[in-house]
Amino acid sequence: MARRPDPSLYKAIEEADRRWDRGNPSWFELLADDAVVYAINQSQPFVGRSAYQEHFRPLLTGAKRKTTALHRSIQVLEDSAVVAQTIQVVQTGVIANIRHSVIWSRAEDSPLGWQIRHLHSALIGSPSAVKMPSTAGAIRVLNERIATIAAVVGVAQ
Repeated sequence: MARRPDPSLYKAIEEADRRWDRGNPSWFELLADDAVVYAINQSQPFVGRSAYQEHFRPLLTGAKRKTTALHRSIQVLEDSAVVAQTIQVVQTGVIANIRHSVIWSRAEDSPLGWQIRHLHSALIGSPSAVKMPSTAGAIRVLNERIATIAAVVGVAQ
């Protein structure tokens, strides 16, 4: 039977968002050791925090970003919660919209009391410029930024 989310879950999600936006390496600590992460442009999931962190750490900790939750719904069952959300990520002048399915589980050994057990990210549409480029050189730079952010938004919370 579904029930209202514990306030500690909201705090964990807010802290995850803060760490993600700052490019803080401690974001990875929110993942369970055996977390399964489906990232954008990956045909197979990353199984385990260390596999995911090894692949994405340089991209995720290399820059700050601004994330806005456009929609978020939470369903709690027992000691787990399913968070379905649509977020907008702005990084280095590029906007990307992402759909996430995140399964959080209670974890007594986690500082926040919760950890991410499963994360699935899907890109909605194509990344675009915050401001439309006005010169050919700016378009080239924009393409480079989109390629960079496309890899970065394959996660996130």
